Parts: sequence; C-alpha cells; structure tokens
Amino acid sequence: MKNSIRILLFCLLGLNIAQAQEMKTNAGNMFDPRISFISPAALGFGDVTRLVVGYNMYYQGIAGDGLRNGFAAFSLPDGKFGSFGLIGEHFTSNIFQQGDYRFGYSQSFFNNKIRLGLELGVIYLSYNSDKFQGVDLNDPVFQQTTSKSSFNIGSSIFINPVHSLYAGISVRHLNRPNASLIGEDVRIPTKIQKGIFIPTYSP
Repeated sequence: MKNSIRILLFCLLGLNIAQAQEMKTNAGNMFDPRISFISPAALGFGDVTRLVVGYNMYYQGIAGDGLRNGFAAFSLPDGKFGSFGLIGEHFTSNIFQQGDYRFGYSQSFFNNKIRLGLELGVIYLSYNSDKFQGVDLNDPVFQQTTSKSSFNIGSSIFINPVHSLYAGISVRHLNRPNASLIGEDVRIPTKIQKGIFIPTYSP
C-alpha cells in the first residue's frame, strides 16, 4: 500500500458559516480523511500518499455574493524521517478573504502507538474595500492596510494504547496569531480539539 495514492473529493453544501473556518471531525479518528486539516499527527497514517480536496458553498441565494470555502491537503507516507504534508484552506466572500496555509510534519513511535505532529504556517486576512457599503474608509482600522499575514503554529498527538481504541488531541493557533490591521493586540484564540474513536469494524 505504500506506493498507492488515495484521492478523496468532497463537494459539500452547508448553511453553517462557522464550518467555513473549522473542519468538523473527531480528533481521535485517524481513519477520517478530514483529520489532516486539524491534526498534523495524522500525516502519513496508513502508509499511503493522500490527497484530499473539497469545496463548500454557503448562502448562494445572496445577490451579488457567495460565501465559498476551498480546502486541500497532501501528505506522503511515513518514511525514515517521518511524514510531511501541505495543508491549505481558503475562505472567500465579496468583501473578505481568509487563507490558512500550513506545512506539517509527523513522526510515529512505538510501532505507531504514538504519533506526534507539528505544523507551521501563515494565516492571511484581507478585506476588499471597493465593496464596502456604509463603512467610513477614513476609519483608522483601514487607513494603513486592508490585509494582514501572521505566523501560525499547531501541534497534535495521537495514541493507540490498545487495538480498538484511538485517541487524539489537536492544538491549533498555539501562538495565538495577531489579527489586528493596526498593530493592536487582537489575538486569534487557541483552539483545542480532542476525541476518542472506537471503530465498529476492524481497521
């Protein structure tokens, strides 16, 4: 299986705006292809080269606008020096865009009973001032710039203490990136996701 390629395509429709910025999955379920978006420890799991691509659309009835979220993750199987991957998520609307692009690394220990993961990346925020309505463009918030990039760190751990029990913890925005356009201390909160998975089948 090491040289095989697994490609999974998603085309999802939804109405929950919050889902555009966070992947909904169990942090302990390493068999869910979406796990790569919340847990770098999952990179390389299963000894396959994996590509996951998806696209969400929200509120398509809004005139002149549409809320869209694209995401992709690519990872290599475990090797001598662990596994590496690239993850990207991009949300866009008529007046706002947010990108989250990461490089991930994972390493397994004790015959894959423990996996540790680290990701380093950039969060990008941008406002389209040409589309503003009812906003004072002389507002100090938008006078200097309408975009912002911040360094982002995440980590995770996955354990498989017994054959039928899997557990994981993921910590995103570990360094609480600054999202302010004018240099103020406005931090993206750290997000912790954890989960336990007991499969009803034999993986």
